[in-house]
Amino acid sequence: MTGAVSTQGTASLKKCEVFMPESEIKSDKKIDIKGLVCPYTFVKVKLAMEEMEPGQVIEILLDYPEAAKNIPKSLSEQGQTVMKVQELEGTGNWIIIARKETD
Repeated sequence: MTGAVSTQGTASLKKCEVFMPESEIKSDKKIDIKGLVCPYTFVKVKLAMEEMEPGQVIEILLDYPEAAKNIPKSLSEQGQTVMKVQELEGTGNWIIIARKETD
């Protein structure tokens, strides 16, 4: 099954148009990087993903709008799959869900 991903606030994203339904997405790791700004946001994500095995899924909670655009782009450029990017309405926070494909 596939569905369209919410890219509100992330208009420049192109590689995360399809993902598994939320009911089928199970995160293996969750990180909260609220309060951090670029480039520290991606550094934290990259370090967290280095501890994961290919096929595992990470859920990232963040509050920096620029990172909500840059993290999915950077992950895609590094060969990872961005499964979901969603702005949490009324909170100023975003959730990014990605699957590690390569080391």
